[in-house]
Amino acid sequence: MVTGAVLAGGTSSRFGSEKATAQFGRCPMIAHVVSVLGLVSDDIVVAVAPGRSSYYTDIVDEDVRVVEDRHPDQGPIRGLVTALEASRE
Repeated sequence: MVTGAVLAGGTSSRFGSEKATAQFGRCPMIAHVVSVLGLVSDDIVVAVAPGRSSYYTDIVDEDVRVVEDRHPDQGPIRGLVTALEASRE
């Protein structure tokens, strides 16, 4: 089993708005990323900022697990730790 991790807990300060919900074609970017990752992953975990899990759960498929970052504001490596801790493998 291969687990794919998506880090969506950042502030998107350089992007200017929330990247995950920006439109990419006809869908939110997060939905596109999860869809492409699903081509090579059996299990997908999306790590999000605290308090944002219900928002992302409404965007991605029901079999994608959305977990809140247990180490907020500590950079992408800590977000990756949260995603890996939630992986099934």
